[in-house]
Amino acid sequence: MRIEPDHARTLIAKLVDDATTPALIVHNAGASLPELGSFFAAYNSCVEAFMARATEHCSRAESLAATALRNLETIENTDASLAASLESL
Repeated sequence: MRIEPDHARTLIAKLVDDATTPALIVHNAGASLPELGSFFAAYNSCVEAFMARATEHCSRAESLAATALRNLETIENTDASLAASLESL
């Protein structure tokens, strides 16, 4: 397997950046309209539920990025240790 640590770090940083900047909730003010109020109330409820799930996914992505970074460091340390062992033969 071939791993490019710099590229992996770039991807991890991008994941963290995307996970820490979630989209803003945009409510529609039409919920107060008598004709369309129930539609917009349902719409706003869906947006809130979607954003709650998106926030959970962002937290999970941050956790996965931290794990990926630790794994990358472990791989690099193992590779360096193996290289040093092989050089001493």
